[in-house]
Amino acid sequence: MTPLRQQLIHCMQVRQFAPSTQRSYIDWVKQLAKAYHRSPDELSDDDLKQFLWSLSIDKHLAGGSCYQAFYALRFFYQEVLGRVFQQRLLPPIKRTQKIPELLSPEEVRLIITSCKKTKYRTVFSMCYGCGMRVGEVLALRVSDIDGPQGIVHIHQGKGRKDRRIIIAEQLLHILRKYWRTHPSQEYLFYGTESFKPLGRSSVQKMYTKVKQQVGIQKRGGIHGLRHAFATHQLSAGMPLVQLQHMLGHKSIQTTLRYTHWLPNYQARDGAEFDLIGSLGLSL
Repeated sequence: MTPLRQQLIHCMQVRQFAPSTQRSYIDWVKQLAKAYHRSPDELSDDDLKQFLWSLSIDKHLAGGSCYQAFYALRFFYQEVLGRVFQQRLLPPIKRTQKIPELLSPEEVRLIITSCKKTKYRTVFSMCYGCGMRVGEVLALRVSDIDGPQGIVHIHQGKGRKDRRIIIAEQLLHILRKYWRTHPSQEYLFYGTESFKPLGRSSVQKMYTKVKQQVGIQKRGGIHGLRHAFATHQLSAGMPLVQLQHMLGHKSIQTTLRYTHWLPNYQARDGAEFDLIGSLGLSL
């Protein structure tokens, strides 16, 4: 490992970057060095500008990918090399925002019940039943489930924030049934060894496989279950502030985006919460 790469990793670890972010930043610096066949500390601002512009003009990458490359290289040059750019390196790029295709309650039920693997089926149920990100579900430890209180403790979710959310009784029943056949003292959803969490890629692959098997053509990965949770809860009348807390959004504006599916949304008291129960799932 080169000293520059080691310094980059150290800077990211000190700032507690997520492992996926670390891998992404390292990859962009590697791509830059490969493009010029030179060490990145030997490149000029013009070299960086040419590389970043080529991502959009020559490679036709989406705006989000171009911005990710810029942030990665800016972090590397500022934090590792102590350089400040003297010119604008990234052209004005409009970020495209694709609205994911919403799964109906029946489609969610079909995806969950058609998964034959108990572990993956239970992960799907948690993503939909609690609206959790798949990374948050896979990071759960057995001790994070407070059955008597009906609470899930989410530690260091997106934005390095902890939160506690309610888990409905039907979903708790599913978790207890799962744990009887998959006991663990560490991670709730473990891989080949109980002290290592189940891999995100394997969950995504299983989700895609099941969705194809049942003939659902709507685009989107397992994160679509979280979108479905949010929209179905709003449809049932859950107040936006309550949904904001459950989803772990810093800004209410992020939560408001879900109302584009529900132009006539109105909050109601006693709103539906047990989505798993409403689908009639006992698994």
